[in-house]
Amino acid sequence: MDQITIQAGVDAAQPGDVVLVLRGIYKEAVVVSKSFIRIVAEDKGEAILEGRGLLANGFLLHNVTDVEICGFKIQNYILNGIFVMDGGYHRLLENCCESNGLHGIGLVSKSNLVWKNMLRQNSYAGTAIDGNDNWLIDNQITGNHTDGIFLLAGSHNSLLSNIILRSVHSAGLSLQGSNTLIYENEFKNNLQGIVIYTESDISASDIMDNNEIVNNSAQGIVWVHKDSKGDEQELPLSPSEDKLLQYISCVKELLELAEQTLDQIPERQLHSHIMNIVLIKQYVQKLSL
Repeated sequence: MDQITIQAGVDAAQPGDVVLVLRGIYKEAVVVSKSFIRIVAEDKGEAILEGRGLLANGFLLHNVTDVEICGFKIQNYILNGIFVMDGGYHRLLENCCESNGLHGIGLVSKSNLVWKNMLRQNSYAGTAIDGNDNWLIDNQITGNHTDGIFLLAGSHNSLLSNIILRSVHSAGLSLQGSNTLIYENEFKNNLQGIVIYTESDISASDIMDNNEIVNNSAQGIVWVHKDSKGDEQELPLSPSEDKLLQYISCVKELLELAEQTLDQIPERQLHSHIMNIVLIKQYVQKLSL
């Protein structure tokens, strides 16, 4: 059954359905509250979600399971191109998420596959992960303002065969999780290749093998640990500020911006925009505990 908007197609879908999206520009924020559906661009890269600097997230998946998002270009959202909160077992495939105010893809979720996406020129990270058992495979992550990949929490995540280039002000990978598999990735032309944040000694639980870490401006691999006073000490670089506090401050600023755009949002988009703001606020409160 044909629908006018992506949101209408998602709302009408039943478990097992495919929402096939024709080429065009869609100025909407799509809230996915149905499990076991696929949302697929008929022509890869030609179905464009356009945030116009007004809408919070391109796709928001909240507390759902087994959703596929494939083949979209998602750009100019205040926060994320795709944001997944709770639930899991999703497939985010062959999307291009660029020029978003926070991340290309943000995961606060478990057991997701992120495969062959282009994540570029986002204002914080190409992708940020706060969850367990996620797989990032064959993604091209380039030109993001802070990190290529920001793994801020979680365990048993796997980063395989990704290309991470030109992370402007931080690292190809900022790693705060544990038991992470990092295999056959390329970290090139970033400020730093990999930065490992740890409470004590370098964790033996992370596995790094066969990665190419070259031509990064500062160091290839940097270890940041907290000393006995709780202050961060960065080796071999100088002491850094607390990265998590910086991140929370950044998200709060973007939330304020999203709230300031409320009077500019079309009525049909207002409910989803407000829902995005409420959920991101809940996440920030969780991070601040």
